[in-house]
Amino acid sequence: MGAFLQLVGAIVLAIIFALVLLAVAAYFWIRWKIKNLAGNITDQLTEAFEGIGGALAAGNVPSLRIQLMRVEGHEWKNAEQIEEWTKNLEEQGFEQIGDFDVSPMMMELRAMLHVESSTYAVLYEHPMVGTWFDITSLMEDGQASYTISTDQKNQMDHREEHPNVRVTAITTPAKAFEKFLKDRPQLDWSKVSAGEFVPRFEKAYADEMDWRVKRGGPTEAEIRRIAQQDGTEFNPQMVSSIQDAWANQASYQYEEELQKNYLAQSDHTASEWEEIRDRLFFVHEFTTATCIAEQIEDVIPDDDDDDGDAWEKMMSTIRRICDEKPGAVVFDRVLEELHLTGRFEKRGTVSEPIEATVYVCPEYDY
Repeated sequence: MGAFLQLVGAIVLAIIFALVLLAVAAYFWIRWKIKNLAGNITDQLTEAFEGIGGALAAGNVPSLRIQLMRVEGHEWKNAEQIEEWTKNLEEQGFEQIGDFDVSPMMMELRAMLHVESSTYAVLYEHPMVGTWFDITSLMEDGQASYTISTDQKNQMDHREEHPNVRVTAITTPAKAFEKFLKDRPQLDWSKVSAGEFVPRFEKAYADEMDWRVKRGGPTEAEIRRIAQQDGTEFNPQMVSSIQDAWANQASYQYEEELQKNYLAQSDHTASEWEEIRDRLFFVHEFTTATCIAEQIEDVIPDDDDDDGDAWEKMMSTIRRICDEKPGAVVFDRVLEELHLTGRFEKRGTVSEPIEATVYVCPEYDY
């Protein structure tokens, strides 16, 4: 699987925990988008997306963050397969951690661990993909991992430092584990812990999604591979449309974390925070022209004689500047060119989860 950026103050769970979920969600989202852009989306794929939640059904990018919720007595659709794999792993010395629902992915997993060999095993069930399992170990500093997986579905890239070795779907966990121990590099693998499973899982996923966003979302090569696999004719519009969607999703989904971190580092009183919290605007490398336009449209004076062209004129200006300048420089330049300098108060910066400049938008009279 792909690699993780180094985590500060925590041990990252194996790369598979991040990328398998990401790859499943991202892979099918890209398939949906390609089909939609090609004008060839099938009823079967549409119905499938209705089964994995509103966000994906609406064509949005997979969530940048997930939450694991323990479930008791979960009824697996393919219970026979899950129990067979579980028994097979227990015969190898694995112990169950528990069953979890992965929100908002609309999928379930069973986590297991093998303490002696510092190894995790995860059994997955997804309504569109079916069942598969992974066996994985990772370094304590999060800089490397090694994974064996029966996942055969996705065409997403992986990072070199975190190899993901695929075995056939009919490979038993026992055989996979035997191969895993034989081929796994001789490194100082991190100890595994049932108690740390959930936070490591969620953090690992977040870090991997951040890596994908920072590389611009799905690459042209990834999109080409998925289009080819689906028998869909590739065109450049697919790349720009898909990558723009990822940028927009990143901008919106980072908002909550940025706001939380800004509050933690600021000295605002409770009343001051309530006054500005809904007017905060975070500008960063993924801030899009649309996001900027949504923030400033209420500041632009109404022009009843423009026949509805004001928005397009503003967007044209913002897009041109976004193509020329990065990050916060974009917003300052937009404000200058649209004669709005001074209307948005700059309040400093936030460094996590990404570098961002903080602005307070004007109060509006509605």
